Amino acid sequence: MEKEEDEEYQQFIVQMRKTSVNFQQLCDIPPAELTTLFTLKKLLLKKAFVIPSDIGKALRLSRPAVSRMLHNLQKKGYLTMKNREEDQRYVMVEFTEKGEELIRKQSEKCCRVLRKVEERMGTEDMQKLLYYYSEFCTILAEEIL
Repeated sequence: MEKEEDEEYQQFIVQMRKTSVNFQQLCDIPPAELTTLFTLKKLLLKKAFVIPSDIGKALRLSRPAVSRMLHNLQKKGYLTMKNREEDQRYVMVEFTEKGEELIRKQSEKCCRVLRKVEERMGTEDMQKLLYYYSEFCTILAEEIL
C-alpha cells in the first residue's frame, strides 16, 4: 500500500511542477515577482503603509531575499521605497503607476483563466479546491518549517 501511495505522491509532485510551469507561461513577469506584488497589494488594503518586513512575514522570506526582490522590482519601475517622514528608520514600499498597471493587467489575466477553469469544474468544486489547496499549503509549510 505504501508503494502505491508513494507513486501517487510522486505523480502529484510532477503535476504541481507542470502547473507551475504553465502558470509561469501565463505571467508577464517571474512568478516570484508577481507573488511579491500581489502580496504588497493585499497588505496595502489592510495597512496605511507597508514595510519590507511585512512582506517578508507574509511570504515567509528572509530579510535579504525580500530586499533583493524589492530592489529588483524597484529597478524595473514597479514600486518605490522611501523613508517615512515620521520615522526615518522605516522604509515604505509603494506601487508606481507602472506597477499598479502591471498588477491590474496580471490580475485580470489570471482571473480570466481561473474563471474559465471554474466554468469547466463547476463553482462548488472550484470552491472546494481553493479551500483544500489553502489548507494543503498551510500544513505543508508548517511541516517543512
